[in-house]
Amino acid sequence: MLQDPWQGRDGDPSPAHFRLAQLTVGANVVYLHWQIAQESGEGVDRTARLPVRGCSASMCEESFVKLGQRFRSWTKRLRRSRPQFDGDPVSILADPNPRRRWQTAAALAQGPVDRDEIMTLVGALADKEPFVRWQAGRSLAALGSRASLESLLQALRTPPVARQAAAAEALGTLRDKRAVPALLEAARSHHVGVRTSAIEALGHMGAVDGIPLFLQMLRDEAAGVRRAAAWALGRSGDPAAVDALLVRLSDAQEHVLVRRSAAAAWALGRMALNSMAVVELTKALDDPDPQVRWYAAQGLGRGGEAALDETVEAALQAHLDDGELALQGPVSEVAQQTLRRLRRRRWWCRFTRRRSAGKSGTG
Repeated sequence: MLQDPWQGRDGDPSPAHFRLAQLTVGANVVYLHWQIAQESGEGVDRTARLPVRGCSASMCEESFVKLGQRFRSWTKRLRRSRPQFDGDPVSILADPNPRRRWQTAAALAQGPVDRDEIMTLVGALADKEPFVRWQAGRSLAALGSRASLESLLQALRTPPVARQAAAAEALGTLRDKRAVPALLEAARSHHVGVRTSAIEALGHMGAVDGIPLFLQMLRDEAAGVRRAAAWALGRSGDPAAVDALLVRLSDAQEHVLVRRSAAAAWALGRMALNSMAVVELTKALDDPDPQVRWYAAQGLGRGGEAALDETVEAALQAHLDDGELALQGPVSEVAQQTLRRLRRRRWWCRFTRRRSAGKSGTG
């Protein structure tokens, strides 16, 4: 049975479960990698707040798979439960116990709430615990009222940066297009966490106005920002982003998280799979990171005739014994699935050509 996230000393939240929570949110992802890097002894880029080396170390790689699986299971339980609280929510959100603060923030999402309770949730966006900040933002987004939107927009402009980043994440969940101008401004913040969260929020909204900014942020000094920009461009499916994403994917010196997001653009099936993309994704099948290889194999199966090439088939065939784990499973499984998909597609293309040729001959 999955443990309670607050099963720690004196009711304090378990650090492992806080890391799980941080896997789901933009600004906290940066902090997550920095924290894991500290615990695993990896060097840390103080500007990017991310590990300098790739996440192939045991703490940085195996933990992602295990924690990701446990978090997905745990969030299902959260959705089935209805957190309750006793007492005044305004005072409880100032309680020293983080579990009580989280429960109250989650319960307020059930509504209805008054203006004071909305402002209390806005205050919780600056909570010292990232999971409480995340829940306060989700609750404000779940309320979906005009007052919630206005409060989140105000929080986006109001320090500290933890509140600004949490507000951006919440606006991405709310997906109200009226927040796009404010998020575009926040995406140019001097703080890495705010930029990251604002870009991810714009990506969730599918804001086409943000595409020029995403392309610009692919050259940001912080790897976390470049990762978010690549992810947002992948969701947009904009053809103008193909060349820029391929540059990030093919750069062996690029941070592994950025290469993952670049490869994921084609795995999502929204980005055009042209001949250049096929070449680079085929090369990415030999990337040292299993998650990049998984995305590359998945992406090669998402396109049309461009991937129907013997070189691609041979490269996938070579990975049928690749047992390394990505978050979604072994690389060998997705390589086998893509190989079957491409063979079926090739057979169908040959069949339709023969049928067309037969009809032409008859005519």
